[in-house]
Amino acid sequence: MKQKITLEIAKELCSRFLGKIPDLEMRETKTLHSKLVGEMAVILAKNKKIDHDLLRIAGYLHDIGYSVDKENHSEHSFKLLENEYEISPVLKDCIINHGKESSPQTAEGKLIQLADRIWVFNQELVIKLLRYNENKIKEKDIEFLKKTSARAIEYFEKTDFG
Repeated sequence: MKQKITLEIAKELCSRFLGKIPDLEMRETKTLHSKLVGEMAVILAKNKKIDHDLLRIAGYLHDIGYSVDKENHSEHSFKLLENEYEISPVLKDCIINHGKESSPQTAEGKLIQLADRIWVFNQELVIKLLRYNENKIKEKDIEFLKKTSARAIEYFEKTDFG
């Protein structure tokens, strides 16, 4: 019998799988990203009748496939879970369809996709970047922030938050 995924299990799975990423900075960034995507999705769902725990769980799990392969991480994220854990169609939609080329079918999937785009607008990321760089943000990190911020702003312009 497959196990139900609770928030605590999702956190542990996130830590276990992303902990396999060899590069420490990438591992910590992806782990922080996963947490913040769930939190951002909850903020976006504030006035909607949506399961906030499901959004947090999806945030923690949507990128665990990076431990296998960056290019197909969405599919790998799902495959890492499907044999051992109960995955509802909504959670599957959140995990499989969070990428920019995907089209989530559920409200929750759309919120995770949006949160995945705009997570960069969070103070925890800036604090992390400064910690690694002796209170100075490296040029590569500035380029990362420019690129992800531009994508997030573009997504804001095209999205109806109602």
